[in-house]
Amino acid sequence: MAKRAAEDSAAAQGPEVSSKFNLPSGPAQLGATSADEALHGAWDSGKGKCRIGKDPITARLTYEEPLEDGERLHGWLDPVAGETSVWQGTLAILKKGQGPWYGPSFGAPPEVVGDIRVRRKGSDNEIPTIETQIKVAGEDDDFQPPVPFHRDAAAKDEKKGPPSLLDSFTTAPPPPAKGEKEEEEEEEE
Repeated sequence: MAKRAAEDSAAAQGPEVSSKFNLPSGPAQLGATSADEALHGAWDSGKGKCRIGKDPITARLTYEEPLEDGERLHGWLDPVAGETSVWQGTLAILKKGQGPWYGPSFGAPPEVVGDIRVRRKGSDNEIPTIETQIKVAGEDDDFQPPVPFHRDAAAKDEKKGPPSLLDSFTTAPPPPAKGEKEEEEEEEE
């Protein structure tokens, strides 16, 4: 018996769809410290802010930048082969309340809007800084000039702790079915 793909899944849309977005891969080694830990936290360029951290489901490095109306620019960052302290990934816009795309079982991937490259600057003894470079899909042939980021001092007071699985499930609850809202109002009276 052959397996069937869900009609709206990336698998049903063909290999070219899932090849546009880099699929999550596993971490290098669970429990081990890695070079990407220096990137974890909130960053500020003076013109914009971003956050880099570890995804609680996949333990992969993620990049997020807030946009208007609660949307976020999101990307999975992977180390660049042959480079030290450089990570690269594809970027997609996530709607308000939408969680990251973890693969074909999560439906169609979000539209890829570009690529990002993140470079850690300085040595382990220095205050860490990063540079980001973005290549907009359909507009740029190469990465734009690097933008320097420094730790976001305003975010220092934020709660520190392990990533939250609950926070990763950011999908909004579905609206009540027709008739359910009326029933709830009647029960309250």
